[in-house]
Amino acid sequence: MTGGSGQAQQLMLAPGPAGRMASLFHEEASLAEGVSWLRELRHRSLEEQRDAGELLETVMQLLSDGLLPDGYRALRVTADGLWVAPAGDRERAYPLREMSDGFRVVASLVLDIVRQVQNAYGTLDAGLDDDGHPVVRMPGVVIIDEVDAHLHVTWQRRIGDWLRAHFPRIQFIVTSHSPYICQAADPGGLIRLPGLEEQGGPEVVDDALYRRIVYGSGEDAVLSELFGLETPYSSRAEEDRRRLVRLEEKVFSGEASEQEALAYRELAARLNSSRSARVQEVAARLGSGQ
Repeated sequence: MTGGSGQAQQLMLAPGPAGRMASLFHEEASLAEGVSWLRELRHRSLEEQRDAGELLETVMQLLSDGLLPDGYRALRVTADGLWVAPAGDRERAYPLREMSDGFRVVASLVLDIVRQVQNAYGTLDAGLDDDGHPVVRMPGVVIIDEVDAHLHVTWQRRIGDWLRAHFPRIQFIVTSHSPYICQAADPGGLIRLPGLEEQGGPEVVDDALYRRIVYGSGEDAVLSELFGLETPYSSRAEEDRRRLVRLEEKVFSGEASEQEALAYRELAARLNSSRSARVQEVAARLGSGQ
């Protein structure tokens, strides 16, 4: 995601629904158009247009309130674009276009939301919440396809809650393959879409599965029927674990040779499991009589 193609940018500038939906299908348009919009706001604010200056300040506050990783904040807008820097170190400023995909994706997403809301209403009702965080109070519906694309797991864990906190009156409809994105869902807000070979339509997950996804670990979520992953391990680790089970049976029955006992100890030390995975392994062994 390095910039915006000319055709995509033209779509974003189109009036009506076509322009508002362009970034859903042309993500390359979002960053370039968002930064162009910031440059326009800066130019208008320099002409002492108060509304442009206030809008620019709101956007910079949003971008600087825990959205970017490693404590980075939106520093300034110049003719060269948007610049970001670590908090407390303004000398280490970088243009957004030179940052990683994750930086550019989350920044362009927020820029696009604010710009579309402002265009739709002709104004922007923004301010600070009770905890001093910047919020946009306008209602709306935002559709985001594959919000987890290009995002590191740490971003995936918090982007949903961040969006809900800073746009409290907006309903987000999001598609994702990430269990961490799903953990930000409201009650009744997790919907499973059928696969290409599956019959039936979309289904709202039941309360038990919702609680497992939202209140459990990421591993709990990815091993649930919502994602359908049978194991969190690699194929190599799976083979080693099957061997470990066979060796364990021999060790505890007293039938293991010295070499087998040594191999068992080495495998057991190497194959560290998370607590939830270990519980599943033990349950599987009990169920099979091992």
